Amino acid sequence: MKRAFPIGLSILALSLLVASEARAESIVVTSTTVSTSGTFRCRGDIVCSGEGTDTITIGSGANTATISFTGADLSFDVTNELTRVTMGSFAMTASDGFTFPVRSNNPTGLPILNFVLTTHQSDPVSMTSTRLWEFGPGGHGTVPVMVGLGYHVLGLGGTAGGYHSTVYTYRPFPVLLSPGTVSLTADAGAVPEPATMVLLGTGLIGAASAARRRRTRNR
Repeated sequence: MKRAFPIGLSILALSLLVASEARAESIVVTSTTVSTSGTFRCRGDIVCSGEGTDTITIGSGANTATISFTGADLSFDVTNELTRVTMGSFAMTASDGFTFPVRSNNPTGLPILNFVLTTHQSDPVSMTSTRLWEFGPGGHGTVPVMVGLGYHVLGLGGTAGGYHSTVYTYRPFPVLLSPGTVSLTADAGAVPEPATMVLLGTGLIGAASAARRRRTRNR
């Protein structure tokens, strides 16, 4: 199955490049404060416990793994250049030889686990963004994002200089769940309003395409 996010990320990279080259020097647009949290849910007939919380145990018998997400609280300067920030971390412990289970109705094509990342911005304006990632299809000791977008946008309340939004682009993406602890990092940068609208439009097109593919596959 093709993923929905590469075009959107290409547009984002181009938008940030144009915004950066438009001004030779780095500009501090504003300071921001954000916090993150996350919840898991299993898909289909996958056996798990802890759904709806930040910690889930997936699998059964001797083949189990526990995955947790720890959110972050951070404050930083938003500039017209990219700033690497840590948005949280995933931790996974697993039994020896663990492999992620698969869905019985489609072992190789359907996601097995949902994760909803919530990012709340308290400054300079209060705003919340959620991002749904679907991991799958299972059958191995690691599991990547199958469906989802690798960025989100938070408004800045019409700040000076024509910058209206901060775009967070996750690196690397797709996110891979594997034994151990993995930091969830993003490149954050302010973009002018036209670039943001192009990015959002591309994201909506990608999301609609993914939804159509899921409906077609599940018929």
